[in-house]
Amino acid sequence: MDVKAADVEAKKIAKQGAKEHAKLSAQARRWFWQQCAPEAWWLVGGLIGAALNGLALPVLGLLMAEFLIVFYQLEVDKVRSEALKWALVFLGMGVVQACGAALRQVAFSTITERMVLRVRAAAFQAILRQPVGWFDASSDHTAGSLSARLSTDCYMVKALTGERAGLVVSQVAVLLSGLGIAFASSWRITLCLFALVPMFILPVVVQAHVTQRFTEKATTALVSAGAVATETLAQLRTVSAFGLEAACIDRFACELKLPFQQAVRKGVALGMGSGLAAGALLFATALQYLIGGLFVAEGTVTFADLMRSLVSLLMMALGLADVSRDASDRAEAVLAAHRIYALVTMPTAIDALGDGGAVPSSGRARGCIELRDVSFAYPARKDVRVYEGMDLTVGEGQTVALAGPSGCGKSTLVALLERWYDVDSGALLLDGVDVRTLSVRWLRSQVGLVSQEPVLFSGSIGWNIALGTEHTHDGDHSSTHDGDRSLFGASSEQAVIHAAQLANAHGFVSAFPEGYASQVGDKGVQLSGGQKQRVAIARALVREPAVLVLDEATSALDAESERVVQRALDELLCGGMRTTIVIAHRLSTIRHADKIAVVAAGRVVEEGGHEALVAREGGVYRALVEAQQYDP
Repeated sequence: MDVKAADVEAKKIAKQGAKEHAKLSAQARRWFWQQCAPEAWWLVGGLIGAALNGLALPVLGLLMAEFLIVFYQLEVDKVRSEALKWALVFLGMGVVQACGAALRQVAFSTITERMVLRVRAAAFQAILRQPVGWFDASSDHTAGSLSARLSTDCYMVKALTGERAGLVVSQVAVLLSGLGIAFASSWRITLCLFALVPMFILPVVVQAHVTQRFTEKATTALVSAGAVATETLAQLRTVSAFGLEAACIDRFACELKLPFQQAVRKGVALGMGSGLAAGALLFATALQYLIGGLFVAEGTVTFADLMRSLVSLLMMALGLADVSRDASDRAEAVLAAHRIYALVTMPTAIDALGDGGAVPSSGRARGCIELRDVSFAYPARKDVRVYEGMDLTVGEGQTVALAGPSGCGKSTLVALLERWYDVDSGALLLDGVDVRTLSVRWLRSQVGLVSQEPVLFSGSIGWNIALGTEHTHDGDHSSTHDGDRSLFGASSEQAVIHAAQLANAHGFVSAFPEGYASQVGDKGVQLSGGQKQRVAIARALVREPAVLVLDEATSALDAESERVVQRALDELLCGGMRTTIVIAHRLSTIRHADKIAVVAAGRVVEEGGHEALVAREGGVYRALVEAQQYDP
């Protein structure tokens, strides 16, 4: 009884899953068609061209039959006149088909390429909407996997919209015109051939089902291979330094084994399906000749009607055979559409591009930060609590340094303040307001972040600094490589230069031959570590943030670079114009902070000035200072 109940429950779940799948398919199709809406008039033209294209084959069959009939006549003059007439008709058909094919191709190319552009943009936007934790949650969310989705899946969905509609219209035109001519010529022969319809349909249906199953596995494996390739190329210097080229090639080749196997199986399925369809076509032709000969012998069908019916049905079958060639494309497109639609419609709790959330009437934060009994664990490691009852207050305009052993959660405060993640319990407040109720875009505009290892984008120095502003140029990235046309408008040049001066970067930038138009290279490789860090500081300052976060900003630098960067930071901190949070690795850099908070075991265990904490017997901070052999 329990086994039966389990079977019934399994069938219910499978049925519900099938309903959900069908519902998702319908929703996805509607969404993709909505992306084609701006090209509605192109769609009309494309459908007209597709209809003309579809009519051509059966009509061509009719004309070929008429030609055969003409040459079976005995009067030479009549043969010549009839041949000239049908030759001119052929010529006219050629012009009509050429126009129809051109109209169809141009229209559907315009529709589908613009649709793919919109879908890619929507998918990329959906990716950027996701919180940082989403990228940590699955191997399918890596940069390589998502890049593969954008490049392949977004392109494959073309087979579901404009091109698919054109194919359907062509096939309907082929079917109706072919059957119309065949029935008008000989309804007896046409009805006899209807018994062979399953021979055409069954191979196509089976082929589509089999190829869809193989395609799903192959696509998943190809995404993994793309992720390996992207990761390898992104870290090419490390690969070269450790001589990992052969290992990376082997790993990439291993990821390609499954797509290869599935592609071979899909090819076998396509070959068998196409072969059966082609065989059925020839078998139907042979049967038509046999039956037609019997009807002609009985006198119920004339030779002319036999040829018209036979050749028009033959050309109709050739046109319908295109469906089998399209079946695999459509199967792949359906799977791709499901993945893209699921990505685009995926909800997110932290939407960086949305307009939700409150914005203070002043438009600028004062910079008072407070953590109240905060508990937090990263989504990928829920069993490891980073914060457990964390309490901390950072006053307006105050410089507060966070210190503690490695892995204690100092940098986690940055992730929570930027709302890359939300707290599990408790609250993080900015100016007395829970950050979860604030606009994500506004919140991040109030925070200037300088990380331990700054990331610079390929482009000019000025462009990289200007990225920190809210009104940075939104156009083509490549345009910034031709000087600084998009960078230094009247409203931004002064701000960029001022930020560079505050970061002690204006001097070395001005010394370059091209100044702020100098290219930083891939990931800033053309600049030294200290120069990159100062550019990153300028990028954080150009937005005039209410809160400046320095996340171990000098720990990765050599002594000379650290001295230069630290001097720039000290000048900033002495200004006292903004709230500053300093996450310290080298404790010598935070001795002048207004307050030092020592984090251990997920909470603040010590607070106070440098001198007071060093004087505390058995204190955590004192132990850290002694471990670094620092003499106060």
